[in-house]
Amino acid sequence: MKKWTILLVTLLFLGMIFWSCSGEDDSGTEPVPDNIAPTCEITSPANNLIYTIGDTILVQVNATDEDGSIDEVRFYLDSLQIGLYTDSPYSHILTTNTLSLGLHTILVEAEDNEGLETTDEIIINLNNPPMCQISEPENNSIFEIGDIVSIVVDASDSNKFSKSIANVEFYIDNVLRYTDIDLPYSYEWNTASYSSGNHVIKVITEDNDGAETESQINTALDSNHSPVINSLLAEPNHIGISSTSIITCIATDYDGNALTYTWRKTVMAKTSGEERVKYPSKPLMFCQC
Repeated sequence: MKKWTILLVTLLFLGMIFWSCSGEDDSGTEPVPDNIAPTCEITSPANNLIYTIGDTILVQVNATDEDGSIDEVRFYLDSLQIGLYTDSPYSHILTTNTLSLGLHTILVEAEDNEGLETTDEIIINLNNPPMCQISEPENNSIFEIGDIVSIVVDASDSNKFSKSIANVEFYIDNVLRYTDIDLPYSYEWNTASYSSGNHVIKVITEDNDGAETESQINTALDSNHSPVINSLLAEPNHIGISSTSIITCIATDYDGNALTYTWRKTVMAKTSGEERVKYPSKPLMFCQC
């Protein structure tokens, strides 16, 4: 009997220990788990993009909370709050008109309904674009097929941080033909393989921060080549007063067209004829084809 009493007391004691170590509290409910922090990500723009002062930047944020809800999302520029939003989609329009050149930090902070916060940030670079202008040839210039056209570009950079041109790209009809990295920025365009008609010369100048400026002009190629005067011959080439010499103009035409000769006794007066003309011993004469 005494043994059974001791066994019963022991079992009761062990039962009390097991009950006190169980997962339930005094109220009989499960313990509350810790709050999970929200997620926060800047989805646009990408990090380290370059903008020009005056650009408008749309900052978009993806913020969620696994075990609750997003209370608010705050937007900061260089530690200064510029926006606060409580409803999705979370976005803010940033204007850059009054900002300084250089690097700026955009930071966003998402807070859930229990006060936990998560942040994300990116860097943007504000830069003045370089200056770019085609100085040669003039707009709407006309050339002959086969001509070598010199394209000259004036390019400079006023950005206070870089002040350097990285390269100048030369395009003919939107096809890249040459890239120049040194002054003077120029390209010799051989037109021999191009068709007659209109063509566009475009250049894109990039500074060493990645900002670009574009300039373009229109040109035309003419398939009809100008004739060439090879020489003027006089027979005889020495004449006296009241004598006459026969002047012959020797000319060729690349396209094989018939030539018309115009002879000038003075700059203003003209007479037309063939390739030969009688020349009295008076004013000097010129031949134009």
